[in-house]
Amino acid sequence: GCYVGGTVGYRWGTSSVTAGSGGAAGLPITNDLNMDGFIGGGTLGCNYQTGAWVLGLEGDFSGGQAKDSQGAIPPFNTAFIVSERQDWVATVRGRVGYAVNNWLFYGTGGLALTELKQTLLFTPTGATNSQSQVLSGWTAGAGVEWGFASNWTAKVEYLYTEYNRQNYFGPTAPLAGIWIDADLKQHIVRGGVNYRF
Repeated sequence: GCYVGGTVGYRWGTSSVTAGSGGAAGLPITNDLNMDGFIGGGTLGCNYQTGAWVLGLEGDFSGGQAKDSQGAIPPFNTAFIVSERQDWVATVRGRVGYAVNNWLFYGTGGLALTELKQTLLFTPTGATNSQSQVLSGWTAGAGVEWGFASNWTAKVEYLYTEYNRQNYFGPTAPLAGIWIDADLKQHIVRGGVNYRF
């Protein structure tokens, strides 16, 4: 059957900011940014059970802010500060599980999406340049779900999420006109409650 639910949890990870073009391409512009924070949201999914095996499809959307700032490091202009902010995470995943009595042990994986805003601050003048983009990537993990009452289940799960490297700003940006690449990787641990129709 199909179900709806809610989740709450915590995510942590890093985003590496590197030069995307020119002779400095691939060099880190800053130290890694720590993208950590609480998240909470909703879930919608459907399961099909055959014997002890359970196959399913699940989608979720979670909000919650993660942000960090780092100063540019040589050979780049150290008068610049790079900031990143992440406000939401969404996934669409398949699930494969094995049921034992009212327990379900499962693995899961699929598509991950998030919006990442990057801001450059030039400290001598206070001038800023910001850009937000939606990043796509993949996620995989595992969890356990417990049927504790008629039509109700509770779960705990872990997801590893890696987003595709994304280019920001372009040749007219500050930092000597160098394109900037952002590479975000995160872990998510969360619990949830579902109601099955």
